[in-house]
Amino acid sequence: MKRRLERILRRYGQRVTLLRQGEETEARAFLQPLRERGEQEAALHTPIGRRDVRLWRYLGTEELRAGESVLWNGARYRVRTCRTYFIGETAVLRQATLESAEEDAE
Repeated sequence: MKRRLERILRRYGQRVTLLRQGEETEARAFLQPLRERGEQEAALHTPIGRRDVRLWRYLGTEELRAGESVLWNGARYRVRTCRTYFIGETAVLRQATLESAEEDAE
């Protein structure tokens, strides 16, 4: 199952860069915005402009921890939470919730 998922990610997944403990790792994953209940807009209007307030879902095989970062499509996202899913004793999938980390770059 894990090998099948890795083949799918290689073929269809987005290229991402994982920032963990000062090191960059290239990986493949699926990233998509999560729609929260009652969500009206994807941006918060502030006095200095708009800020992306959406949460994103990461699906991949690389382990992530809260506070680490994912770079994708010119944007930086901070890991809020991450769960590992197992089949038997083998970790096959990681699902993380990400939030925009744009304000950290300034």
